[in-house]
Amino acid sequence: MVVGGTVSEKPTLRILILNWWDISNPRSGGAELHLQQIFGRIARQGVGVTLLCCRAPRRPSEEVVDGIKIVRRGGPWTINLLAPVWVRAHASQFDVVVDYTNKIPFLTPLYAPLPRLCVAHHINGAAFRREFSQPLAGLLEAAERAIYRRVYRRETFTAVSQSTAGELAELDIDPARIHIVHNGAEHLDECADDPRSPTPLLLYVGRLKRYKNLDCLLLALHSLAADTPDVQLAVIGDGDQRDRLTKLARQLGVTERVVFCGPTGDGALTHWLSTAWVAVNPSSKEGWCLGVMEAARYGVPAVGADVPGLRDSIVDGETGLLVAPGDPVRLCDALRRLIGDAELRRAMGQSARQRARGFRWEQAAAKTLRIIEALVDQSR
Repeated sequence: MVVGGTVSEKPTLRILILNWWDISNPRSGGAELHLQQIFGRIARQGVGVTLLCCRAPRRPSEEVVDGIKIVRRGGPWTINLLAPVWVRAHASQFDVVVDYTNKIPFLTPLYAPLPRLCVAHHINGAAFRREFSQPLAGLLEAAERAIYRRVYRRETFTAVSQSTAGELAELDIDPARIHIVHNGAEHLDECADDPRSPTPLLLYVGRLKRYKNLDCLLLALHSLAADTPDVQLAVIGDGDQRDRLTKLARQLGVTERVVFCGPTGDGALTHWLSTAWVAVNPSSKEGWCLGVMEAARYGVPAVGADVPGLRDSIVDGETGLLVAPGDPVRLCDALRRLIGDAELRRAMGQSARQRARGFRWEQAAAKTLRIIEALVDQSR
């Protein structure tokens, strides 16, 4: 475009993201992996990307990671109070705000004078009941519903699954303003063909939180060991429930069958994904399930709770099995069925691998960027 005899180029897009953690924080999880995979790719296209988040142990207040400028301020009790002040002071430096609404939402519609895109992984809802006792859980649920209906009702959202999109619609978010952008498969191009473990190996990948229902998994493992004495479970991830789960494993007498690996690097995770027989996730709530889809890429079928999110990442009877949430007996039966039937396990694993090929981070990043550009263009 020529203006006044000079060539006018489209201005560089400048994105501000609000999220509690960044990928280097020990408390990071699926939302942070999503953020890094999506916006790291967008930043590599020359887009300016800044993340405002909580401080992280042994990390500077500001640094650039994978092309994303990370600004760390405050902690989990103060970040939601600091964010409005910081955003108002720096709003002129950005074209759009991306609000990750997991945990305690930032309420950006109340103060951010810019186009906004909200990213929803899941609505906490039932997860509050697992994490907190009453009446606090009920108060948090009511507050969450009120925030979405009164503050976020007119906002544009991306949701990681059909289940999450449905939950947003139930909270009066206009379905026309909800865009489903599926997660990618983290190790899509790194799939190894290592031999499976010679003995049954179950794999859980995710945070160790109460709402993840890992006590249910340990109870199922205890029952499974009665007729499958060589079964093992690898638990990849960390969280505030690790000590409690370690104690429960000791009480159940399955300590020698469980390996709590903690967070692992890509090399170690690849090993577990390559050698596992069955991935398992008994969580009471997910937005999607990155761990299940990563395992699927390696031809590993899954057993999960029949809840939002896991219904999206596991196709019941095709790529794995869904069971009633919080039921260790049915969880054990499903695991026993897959462990005991090599042909079924192979067929479901092949179906899982084929389906996982359809989910790529490159596609998710491209779709997200198109949505953001449309919002900015509309505002201009």
